[in-house]
Amino acid sequence: MLTTRPILEDPPDEMVVSTAEMKAHLRVDFADDDAQIEGFIKAATARLDGYAGILGRCLVTQTWSMRISDWPKSCLLLPFPDVSAALIEYQDSDGDDRPVDAGMYELVEGPRGSSVLLRPSFTRPAVFQDVEMPITLTMTAGYGNPAAVPHPIKTAIMMLAAHFYAHRGAAEKAETMPFGVSALVAPYRRGLL
Repeated sequence: MLTTRPILEDPPDEMVVSTAEMKAHLRVDFADDDAQIEGFIKAATARLDGYAGILGRCLVTQTWSMRISDWPKSCLLLPFPDVSAALIEYQDSDGDDRPVDAGMYELVEGPRGSSVLLRPSFTRPAVFQDVEMPITLTMTAGYGNPAAVPHPIKTAIMMLAAHFYAHRGAAEKAETMPFGVSALVAPYRRGLL
């Protein structure tokens, strides 16, 4: 069974840290740099959030999809923890899109993250053979709204965005994250056991 990389289908509606929160952190009381500050917040968030982020998890609720080549035997480990909803669809042997009855699988959270468990009563329907990835799994993941994101993660985003704001020029050498950011986010990194 092969899977594709997850694709972001529906990004978060709100930023983890608002521009107003960031300006208070920076002690900036003028509007001239608002667009730039918002860009630094987004860059700092991207460093931590989603599939490419170092946390390996979604922060604010967002929807992702991935394609699958064939039915798993019983369990499919999802790329994120904290998945609150999952929908499975497939192309049947005629190429028509069909949903899988939600009663035929269960979404569970385990030590390695979220998984979809196929029920023993699930009979794996034949899939369309003319495409490599006839099964699509769509998932909603994240802590919820920005207020639900753990405070250490929000603090790390503000520290990283503040670093970007203070050092706007091109760096002469590659730098690691500012001191403290790694320590703040370490407990929230998705680890593989």
